[in-house]
Amino acid sequence: MKKIALIVLTYASILLNAQNQGTVLYQMTIEGLPAEQAAMMGDMEMKMVWKDNKFYSEQNSMMYSIKTAGDDKSVIMLMDMMGNKNFMRINPEDPKYKEDDKNKIDYKVEYTNDTKKIAGYDCKKAIVTGKSRDGKDFNAEVWYTEQIPNVYAQQKYKSKRNQEVAYLKGIKGMPLEYSFPQQGMTIKITAKEINFNPVSDDIFNLSTEGYTEIKPEDMKKWRGGE
Repeated sequence: MKKIALIVLTYASILLNAQNQGTVLYQMTIEGLPAEQAAMMGDMEMKMVWKDNKFYSEQNSMMYSIKTAGDDKSVIMLMDMMGNKNFMRINPEDPKYKEDDKNKIDYKVEYTNDTKKIAGYDCKKAIVTGKSRDGKDFNAEVWYTEQIPNVYAQQKYKSKRNQEVAYLKGIKGMPLEYSFPQQGMTIKITAKEINFNPVSDDIFNLSTEGYTEIKPEDMKKWRGGE
């Protein structure tokens, strides 16, 4: 479950502004999860905030809380797994985080005429098929709106943990709902509220007090293995 949270959060956290500033509140559901585990996870929400080139994202459930803030020069991630608190710093300029032609995902986007409203915005459906960097086939459904520029396209670095949603940057509008398979389940992310109200700079300043620093290579241990 921690791996799922990080996959989703990593992509939410690397959004750089296409509009000057804004906030999106998402609801996250996991289809195919046993009832007992679903009850343990509780209601899951994800918030993404951006202003100029700064971003902040937050994901919460009954079992964990993950907050990420930064820009295209530095990123900090705070992780609280049932009281086990760690933080990690990422340098997007590090070559291992830069995306190039060698590590881009091979995918194809099919745009359809299906439409529906999400959070008050007119959305269209796109179907994405292709292979992830590890060679596995994937099939994803994305509902996007052309009323908002796709801020996912502004991402500046890549991560192995975000393979499942790397295709979002190629969609021709802002994705407001998307789903993808993960560990025999289906993860579904749906926007429930969007606004472009003024954003305070305070939200981008995360305190590490009470947290223990770990390195990116320690993430596998923190996630409980892969």
